[in-house]
Amino acid sequence: MSALLCAALLTGCVGSATPGNADPRAGAALAYGLAPEPDQGTAFQKDVVLVRGGGASVRSVTADGLTWTLSPDAEGVSDLAPGRVMFLTERGVGRVVAVANTSAGVEVTLRPVDLTEVIRDGDFASADDVPITDPIVVSGSGAFWSDPALQQQAGVPQGAGADLPAVPAALTRPAALPRPPAPAAIVAETVKATTGAFDLTGTCCGNGPGVKLAYAKNGLTMTGRVSVDMARPTAAFRLKISGGTVEDAGLTVRGAAGLTAALDATTALDHPTSGFSPPLATDFAFSVPIGVFFGVPLSMAVTQRFLVQVNLPGATHLQALGKVALGSTIGFSYRNGSFRNTTSATLDSSASLTGIDALSVGISAASFDYNVRFTVGLGLLGFVAGVYLALGAHVLAMVGAPIGFNVAQDAQAPIEHCKSVQGDLWVDYGVGYTIPTAVADVVNFFMKAFASSPIPTSGGLSKGWTPVLSTYSVFPDSGFCVKK
Repeated sequence: MSALLCAALLTGCVGSATPGNADPRAGAALAYGLAPEPDQGTAFQKDVVLVRGGGASVRSVTADGLTWTLSPDAEGVSDLAPGRVMFLTERGVGRVVAVANTSAGVEVTLRPVDLTEVIRDGDFASADDVPITDPIVVSGSGAFWSDPALQQQAGVPQGAGADLPAVPAALTRPAALPRPPAPAAIVAETVKATTGAFDLTGTCCGNGPGVKLAYAKNGLTMTGRVSVDMARPTAAFRLKISGGTVEDAGLTVRGAAGLTAALDATTALDHPTSGFSPPLATDFAFSVPIGVFFGVPLSMAVTQRFLVQVNLPGATHLQALGKVALGSTIGFSYRNGSFRNTTSATLDSSASLTGIDALSVGISAASFDYNVRFTVGLGLLGFVAGVYLALGAHVLAMVGAPIGFNVAQDAQAPIEHCKSVQGDLWVDYGVGYTIPTAVADVVNFFMKAFASSPIPTSGGLSKGWTPVLSTYSVFPDSGFCVKK
């Protein structure tokens, strides 16, 4: 009786994970996600349309995740109209911008929404720590935002290594772009992707999220990886929404050890290189089903994106390593209008400086800008909205050319090889969403065809980027090689 009263009234109730009507890692649920269950205790916003049937009602979805083709017989489909919010599964949710009847079915094009645009009243929490294991790989391979010509027309800045054409291809109607179907979702801890000339391998989650890269073009060959090193990670969350306003929230991820960025690069003779990559690792995400809470299926999405930049004189071999030590627990809490951060970090100077070396006649440098985001909520790929925790890191490793004839009293040797590493770490957390600027620019360019207002790059309740580490080390810290 008390459980029924709790579900009916919501107030003071904490939702617990309950088995849904399908295995989230099999069949239509694996392909498209779990369906919401109405009348289970969550109050939705008035303009939300619950389309029944879940993944079984889906005939296809585009690789960008924005257009869903549904069975015309699915209950609720006839109620969809521009301006309303479709809630089909935890991945198929968004505000409708267009509905079209086609021979394939009913095509529904969505734009991302904040969680409070879907849920008016709800109180959800994990009863115990949830293992971050057996993730579902959701791939956006072929998504239009990775098209170089469209990036250029949408105004995304061109950078060295971005492989953008010198003259943009003709594009008169963004909506007419080829939009392939999404690759099949699979249960795996590894995914392959390609961005420009970069071959990527994404990993998650038993040892933490990470991305490996390989590049060989224009006289530059390099391999590298950036990762959050973890051991059997788990997560716990809570979220209370009342009247469409977040009252209480928190997310804790346990098992973290540190963050590692490593690069091995070689330039050919007469091929000096100075440039940076396009945004990498934006075309896939790992999704871990959490459970169904008062009729709302929730998953943890782990998304990553990063840039790599190198400065290498000709005929150079650079090995660079940066390590940041994290506390075993990272997370935050929000209550009574105030945030509390529980994430800390230190630079592992010894390991970082030992791992930097170069054979060159000039100054060599490599840097990573890395963003990894854990979000418990609703949505697909980089458009997930919910309780989130993000780490943003900048790691810069430099090694100078040999400097000779150092007669300084504290010099360790007549010829010194200066090394330095800089580490900066920020955290961001809250309840909402953040879309990478480059992706949002191209999506908004596409949305012009539907006369849709621009999608903001972020929404909801956010603390904003808060620094937790900023440090700089040099070796041997004597003679010429001293901090400036």
